[in-house]
Amino acid sequence: MRPTDALPHPGDWNTTSVGESIEIKRGVSWSKEQEHQTPAPGRVPVIGIKNVQDRLDLTDVLYLSGLTKRAMEKARVSAGWSVMVGSNGNRARVGNAVLIREDADYLFASFLLGVSPKEGRGLRNDYFYRWLASEQVQAYISASSEGTTGLNNLSHSFFRAMSVPFPHPDEQAAIARILDAVDMALDRTRAAVERAREVKRALAQRVFAEGVRGEPTRKTAIGHLPRSWKVVPVNNVVTAFQYGLSVPMEAKGDVAILRMGNIQDGGVLFTDLKFVSLPAKEIAPYRVRKGDVLFNRTNSQAWVGKVGIYRHDLESPRVFRRLV
Repeated sequence: MRPTDALPHPGDWNTTSVGESIEIKRGVSWSKEQEHQTPAPGRVPVIGIKNVQDRLDLTDVLYLSGLTKRAMEKARVSAGWSVMVGSNGNRARVGNAVLIREDADYLFASFLLGVSPKEGRGLRNDYFYRWLASEQVQAYISASSEGTTGLNNLSHSFFRAMSVPFPHPDEQAAIARILDAVDMALDRTRAAVERAREVKRALAQRVFAEGVRGEPTRKTAIGHLPRSWKVVPVNNVVTAFQYGLSVPMEAKGDVAILRMGNIQDGGVLFTDLKFVSLPAKEIAPYRVRKGDVLFNRTNSQAWVGKVGIYRHDLESPRVFRRLV
């Protein structure tokens, strides 16, 4: 896509460019000495890249001191502005954005950009955010980012040249309302899933501590367990233990390979797969069969020990990559 090519849209819509119709401002910079983990008089909260997720996440913010009034006014979060990632080590994160829906006493950091339609350009703030956050626009922004020493930066020339299609303001509002409603439904679903996970965690803790019948417990090396249960080494019950395959992977190939991210919630997902092309004889020892337990043995602390059970009936042509 050339930045001057608008995404497919109805013929009666108008088009403009980011450079013509969007105000862009940079976030605030600071020194390490100005950075604090807790609030205090004279300190101002600042939004960083980690706070720009599917929605604005304010569970963990930094606080800055010693900023000038001009710097604070320039980088203050205002309702109707979108805050987007301008630089990141992960190219896919460049362009990620959230809409600020209410005025707040927050600043945004230098690796972020504030963007908002200019007055009189016919663009609603919420519609522009939805355009910016659309899958195609995000893909184009990420693909056009410019890398320097491991850091990917927004291509400002590409971004400013991007063509923005837009309908009448009433239709813009309707589009934003529809997508807001979808987001609300997704939020409710996520909340329900998280509640179900909490129930599952509590239930697992209880049945492993008291058993199904709620019998008396005894203290063991691995915690309190029902008195009638036995405690044996893993080697006594695991029939086979094998490291996975560690080879270069490709976007396409003969055989899909399961990686760390494919292990989710005790199961195995077949999303974002990579592939390998190897002789059948070499792949055979690593084929996944129903009942196999896949175990993350090395990674960040949050991932080590994560397990997933392969529950499919048929032998899978997928292999499991050793995590190194």
